[in-house]
Parts: sequence; structure tokens; C-alpha cells
Amino acid sequence: MDSKKILENIANLLIRSENRYQAHSKMKSQFERLCKDKTFIFDALKDCISKSSFWENPDNLVFPLYLSGDIIITINLFVPIRDKSKNISQDNIHHH
Repeated sequence: MDSKKILENIANLLIRSENRYQAHSKMKSQFERLCKDKTFIFDALKDCISKSSFWENPDNLVFPLYLSGDIIITINLFVPIRDKSKNISQDNIHHH
């Protein structure tokens, strides 16, 4: 599987879209399929961790899969929630 090509195609669809909110909505089923596709995830993660720059930050909780201009596709890791709740809320996530 060529995860780079798939991620590039997604990025190009977003770049060419006049309304990125609508583009995200139209691609929702594609995102859901990719999130369940273990071959895609394995290939994308393998490409990510194969880059020596990934290992320069030992505190990294993000796997950058595609970075180009203002298109960023990542896998984020979240530590277990202290209160053991199953739902992630804005209180559980710290954004920069």
C-alpha cells in the first residue's frame, strides 16, 4: 500500500477545495475507512518513524504523516484520562 500517495490525494482534495469544511465533510467516510485500515496505518506509521527527525523529540505524542503548507495530517496519542472517562472532552485535550 502506498500511504504517501493516499495522503497526498487527500491533501490535494483539501487544497483544491474552496470550502475546506465541506471537503472534510465529504471525505468523512474515506477518513473512517482509513482509520480502520490496519495496512494503511502500518504503512503510514512506518514511513513516519523511518525519518530520523521523528526521533529527535522523545516527548513526541504526534505522528506527523503529511505536512505541507497548511495541510497537516497526524495521528495524535492521548495519555489515559485521569478520571477514567471514556469520552474525550475539551478539558482532556491541551491545544497549542
